Amino acid sequence: MSCVASLENLWWSYENSSEWVLKNVNLCVGEGEFLLITGPTGAGKTTLARVLCGLIPGSYRGVLKGRVSILGSEVTSLKSLRVLSNVGFVSSDPEMQFLTTRVEDEVALRLRFLGVDSEEIRERVSWAIKQVGLSESILDKSPYELSSGQKQRVAIAVAIATKPRLIVFDEPLSNLDWAGAEGVVRSIELLRRDNKATIIVVEHRIDVFMPYLSRIALMYGGELVLVGDPPNFFARLPRGLENYVRVPELVRIWRYITPRHSLRNENLSHESLRTYLIKLLKGVY
Repeated sequence: MSCVASLENLWWSYENSSEWVLKNVNLCVGEGEFLLITGPTGAGKTTLARVLCGLIPGSYRGVLKGRVSILGSEVTSLKSLRVLSNVGFVSSDPEMQFLTTRVEDEVALRLRFLGVDSEEIRERVSWAIKQVGLSESILDKSPYELSSGQKQRVAIAVAIATKPRLIVFDEPLSNLDWAGAEGVVRSIELLRRDNKATIIVVEHRIDVFMPYLSRIALMYGGELVLVGDPPNFFARLPRGLENYVRVPELVRIWRYITPRHSLRNENLSHESLRTYLIKLLKGVY
């Protein structure tokens, strides 16, 4: 599997800190993958997201040991426009990323920086806004006056306007209700499917992402302690670490009824598990 982002024996400490925030992290994120990184507060998830999109070490001072490669380039060369245009990042607080007072200008800003001509910028802005489920009527509004869900979608539109190969999201569902979260997640999955993008999401809420995930990774104390596809991840999740993972209700139900109904404890996919449980409730099994 070719790695869109590759970390080998990675250690990172911020400037003026004696603590390692990331410790001996090894990870290969494959092309077209949908990876979710979860774990408790302070585990190093946001720092890892910054590494995976090239913000570390480029925009933060500190000590880095190990090797980091993104889109085939070492992090030391990530200042090139070619690499920058192929990596998108959406922070947990969209307002922190906004630099203009009009949505249209916000989505177009990075494209102008990359030297894209005016006609293509208009096409890209229109495409990006539609991709995240917003109307073009929003383009004249200030991003600061939008709802939380709209702000999140605009931030995603900004990130995808360059049609990057890799997009990293840091807690994109912050302050969103379930309906808003589902809409954002569907938009993210469409990006992966239709544009062959690789998606990395740092998030506590796993349920809403479950149908689309390739793998889940658990961070604890600055280390990646468990990585696997969803069925294997929850099958191998140590009981002692369950308090640090929001185990989806579907998985909890399966664990509860399996011993009581003498069912096979299979590593089922999310969809097959859902189908199995529906049939069980209907009395098919």
